[in-house]
Amino acid sequence: MNLYDEFLNKIKNTIYNSKLGAQEKTLSEKRNIFIDLSVEDKCVVLSEILHMFQCQSSSANLKLIDGPASAGIIKIGNNISNIGQISIINQSPTGIYEQEIYLKSL
Repeated sequence: MNLYDEFLNKIKNTIYNSKLGAQEKTLSEKRNIFIDLSVEDKCVVLSEILHMFQCQSSSANLKLIDGPASAGIIKIGNNISNIGQISIINQSPTGIYEQEIYLKSL
């Protein structure tokens, strides 16, 4: 449960909210379904949620918690000329630990 809640918190309270905000609702509403899953199925769901944080064009399959089969596809434009802040973010594989480097300060 701790990792599920940490992932949910990360979607709610970080930059991921702007891209994965729809999945915040899914994970919040389906939390009780997750609680009732077997340990093996919980591992599958956590692995799928982790896919959403990889910032690739792949999606996460959340059908085990009655969510969408293709959740969390992130599409990022390549025009950065109007962006006020640009950062490089180094994260641990789970996304729990991170380091942000502001490129304008370099």
